[in-house]
Amino acid sequence: MRAWSPSTFFRVLAVAFGVSLLTAQEPQPGSLPTANELHEAVDDYLAEREDAAALTLLTTILARADATADAVQTALAAPPASVAIGERMIWSLPYRDQIVQAAIFVPPGHSRAAPPLPILLVPGGQDSELAAMHLGNTIRMYFVGLYTPPEFSDEMRDGFLKVLRTVAHLANGDLDRMWLAGFSWAGHSSIDTALHRPGTLCGNIPMGGGPRRQHFRLMRHLEGVQTLSFCGAKDDAELLWNLRELARIAPGLKIPATVTIDPERGHALPLLGMDGIGAILDRTPALSPQLRQSGYLLAEVPNIESPYLRIDQIDENRTKVPTQVSVAAGASPDDQRRAILRSMESKIVKLTWRIEEKKGERTLTLHGDGVKKATVFLRGPTFTAGTKLTIRAGNKVVFADTLTADPKTLLEDARRTGNRLRPALRTIAITF
Repeated sequence: MRAWSPSTFFRVLAVAFGVSLLTAQEPQPGSLPTANELHEAVDDYLAEREDAAALTLLTTILARADATADAVQTALAAPPASVAIGERMIWSLPYRDQIVQAAIFVPPGHSRAAPPLPILLVPGGQDSELAAMHLGNTIRMYFVGLYTPPEFSDEMRDGFLKVLRTVAHLANGDLDRMWLAGFSWAGHSSIDTALHRPGTLCGNIPMGGGPRRQHFRLMRHLEGVQTLSFCGAKDDAELLWNLRELARIAPGLKIPATVTIDPERGHALPLLGMDGIGAILDRTPALSPQLRQSGYLLAEVPNIESPYLRIDQIDENRTKVPTQVSVAAGASPDDQRRAILRSMESKIVKLTWRIEEKKGERTLTLHGDGVKKATVFLRGPTFTAGTKLTIRAGNKVVFADTLTADPKTLLEDARRTGNRLRPALRTIAITF
């Protein structure tokens, strides 16, 4: 079954809500191809449910004479048909040969001419959860039906982010102010996604959930990321310990974390402090979309991915955690738990990078400590077409040329990630 294209979807949505849409005239037989035809072909490719069928559509697009890199970028970024501002609408998007549906709420008065708004996804959420957060100036959504991908999986992380990025394009949301919240399993998943997809979420809000032990070795990925945790004092004892430990170590790691424990509640909503979430989203500054001049990506498993880099293959012997940990006789329960965390914190691999500018040329140098393979995503705003670029893996040059955009890469990246506003111009595979 084919998914509706966005143009078809909005025509149906308009009838349902009584909204008047302005649409371009259909091309007449024998007329020359128009930019609008390319836009529709791109929309149909991105809306196709099955990946195999989408590949056929991609091949057809790339065979078009007008499918230049500039034209494809314009088609990807083109605003969609008008949305029903202030109304609840259902949006369907393809992901891994399935259709994921989300209920989306756009604040009244928002428009494409207005500054983009923060975006919040609450997997497994419902109207009452959104209401408890007092989200006045935020585009928010939750899944319709039961979309519960495997917990702590790439399918989960990338599915959540594809929905957020799709809505950024659909409803004029801010790519640099994307938030993920959730209760119970979705609470664990919100912080897991922030840790395994660093540089994508402005903040995460676990409610009745939080970090597991294995998450602590990646905590440095939360530097600068708002982490708002809410939990009942009568909830799971280990969860509560992990949240309090996060609050204890957060200042040293430069994590803006707040942990609120509701003394009267167990594993249930609402929780003390939730009514202040909307105000925090409003005042939290956006992430910088630029890749830092230097930094690192940590991993305990493959497929850790930021907007610009992905660790594809690792030395798995470097990440094996010990089965037993020695602790001092008479150690307190707190000290015993911290000894376990310390035994795991070095069981990671690291991909480091450095960017240098010299004589009109940019050089990106990568080093892999326990990393065997990686991918570089050359996307804006850090990387732009026309830039002279050299990429090194250690002392080896793997790319040296003036950067140009590749239409195939642009389209494939937009379909995979949902990022129509900043698709990758090219991808570069790295082997160490």
